[in-house]
Amino acid sequence: SALQSSRLDPRVNLTDKIFYAISQAADVYSGNFGWQIIYFAKQNMLLINVPADTGTQQYVMHTITKSWARFTDVSANCWEIHNEDLYFGSSDFVGQFWNTFADDGQNIKGSVQQAYSYFDARGQLKRFTMVRPIFLTSGGTPTVSVAINVDFETQNSAGAVSFNPALNDPGVWDTAVWDQNTWAGGLQVSKYWQGVTGLGYSGGMYMNIASQGIEVHWPSTDYVMEKGGVI
Repeated sequence: SALQSSRLDPRVNLTDKIFYAISQAADVYSGNFGWQIIYFAKQNMLLINVPADTGTQQYVMHTITKSWARFTDVSANCWEIHNEDLYFGSSDFVGQFWNTFADDGQNIKGSVQQAYSYFDARGQLKRFTMVRPIFLTSGGTPTVSVAINVDFETQNSAGAVSFNPALNDPGVWDTAVWDQNTWAGGLQVSKYWQGVTGLGYSGGMYMNIASQGIEVHWPSTDYVMEKGGVI
């Protein structure tokens, strides 16, 4: 097991789902300083710090769903937990991790390939025409660009995105000014159809997203397709 702990299940090999990526990284960067595994219980997050030649990156597992992601542009040489919060040491500063909805005052950007599905018709050809990612957000709407990849392609054809924070962002307690900031309220549903083009037996949405200063949850995705024959 990658980590023996009473707070995680020690009976499983935690990196099974990313065995190829982690094996490659271990082969290429094993001599570099900065390898570390740390458990961030407050956010149900397990991080593997990988000191790649092109810059430090992190493979990150959600400890409830056992799903993995990869963080980039976090220049962390080491990590430590203090009062259940996570901190990282860079070359000339110490930063707190995962405590705001911005990246040091800049946009948080992400790219994601959704799992492929045959949509209950494994041997049937499909023409994908539209997708709709559904978000729960606070204080604004993220900028999103989507595309469809078919039959296990891995190309990024969604295009670059940027995000401009709204002028009426919700206030922050003990910081906001009365009569100038707006009440945050609860999370709002954001759902917009976007056209895509793809022909294949299986499909999965590829998405580029950017946000700053807003909370974003992505609970669901809808697809529109036309089903054809088996050839």
